Amino acid sequence: IMYTIYSKPNCQSCNEAKMLLEMEKLPFKYLTLNKEYTLQDMFTKIPKTHKSFPAILKNGKYLGGLADLKADLDKYNKNIL
Repeated sequence: IMYTIYSKPNCQSCNEAKMLLEMEKLPFKYLTLNKEYTLQDMFTKIPKTHKSFPAILKNGKYLGGLADLKADLDKYNKNIL
């Protein structure tokens, strides 16, 4: 499993997504707007209908935002137990 977080500076939800993945010890890339990517770059991977940050990919496929990540991690943790 590999996650990619498209974040923006000073984004609490972005930081929370990063913290959740760190706590789960799951691999991820944390990209910051206008440092590692532009909005134009992001929309080559994320649907243009996504309107908030973070935008998250799982294994290169669009997952969604923070709530979607939490739901995905809940499913992941249930499968481990």
